[in-house]
Amino acid sequence: MNNLTINGSHTEEDVYTTSPAYIQITRGIFDRLPKFKLPFPLHASYDDTLKPVFGSRASDRLTREQYEVLSRMCSQGMLFLSRRDIEAYKDLLVENLDLAVGDPCLSGLERADILSRGITAKAGAFLDQPSPATLEAVHAGVLALTGCLHADRAAINPFFQLDGDQGLPWHGFKTMIFGLAAFQKIYEGRQGRRHLDDLALGLLLHDAGMTRIPGFVVKKPTSLQILEFEKVKRHPAMGVEILRAAGIQSVDTLNCVAQHHERLDGSGYPQRCKSGEITVLGRIAAVADSLAAMTTDRPHAKARGLAECLHELARDRRRYDNTGAKALLVFVLTELS
Repeated sequence: MNNLTINGSHTEEDVYTTSPAYIQITRGIFDRLPKFKLPFPLHASYDDTLKPVFGSRASDRLTREQYEVLSRMCSQGMLFLSRRDIEAYKDLLVENLDLAVGDPCLSGLERADILSRGITAKAGAFLDQPSPATLEAVHAGVLALTGCLHADRAAINPFFQLDGDQGLPWHGFKTMIFGLAAFQKIYEGRQGRRHLDDLALGLLLHDAGMTRIPGFVVKKPTSLQILEFEKVKRHPAMGVEILRAAGIQSVDTLNCVAQHHERLDGSGYPQRCKSGEITVLGRIAAVADSLAAMTTDRPHAKARGLAECLHELARDRRRYDNTGAKALLVFVLTELS
């Protein structure tokens, strides 16, 4: 995952001439801070200069009176954070994704990094312990992301600059970004927000059933035996069971999970569905899942370039939906180049 660090010293005039040097602490942010121990140094504006406030050292603990003074300063627009402490600020926003969405001081890449870290953490918690409570947290994170995309379709672009690990949560997140980009390119805003929300959740959790597959099978560096592959082929259906048990009822969301390994020629699994039986979102999920796998190092294959993989998927019209693959290829070549 990208961790952005902004280096360099700043003069007091930077606050007013190049505002990105400091981030204003809004009331929404201040109210989420620990009450008596600040997670990062704060600065207050006095007569057009910035000075550190009390409680800014890691060892400091605020008194109730000091906290109330800071609260009043915040209400008056006087509290700021230096961008030299951006990483600690991002850590706070990872736990408060709704605030990251509306923060005008963040760059698109910073916001993407925060959302990816927060959503993958929530997805990981759900995959470890599926329940209505962990699902609610995942859903809130997804809505924060789709809210950004619904307001500005170009907000998805910085997500393509991020990188992650080989774990299931990151694979789900990567699949979600690819699928949402394809969906946006195909429909150009003609579909409602609900379709975006349902697709995002289904793509993020499409591999939930893999948590029920033995680890030695999932991580095997060589080709699977017939019986091992039969186990793997059950994971889409098991994923649907997991999501339904947690309270998901959306047909669109469940189709992403059920159909992401189906292929147009009937060679996929688990139902061996053919072209007319696979839904539009199921087709998008198939392209996005395959692309996420192809562009990630795996036990049996090295990661390949995004454009190269998309060209291959677009040519494979027998198995993959050409509309989704070409839409994503056009997006990558025109909007990310």
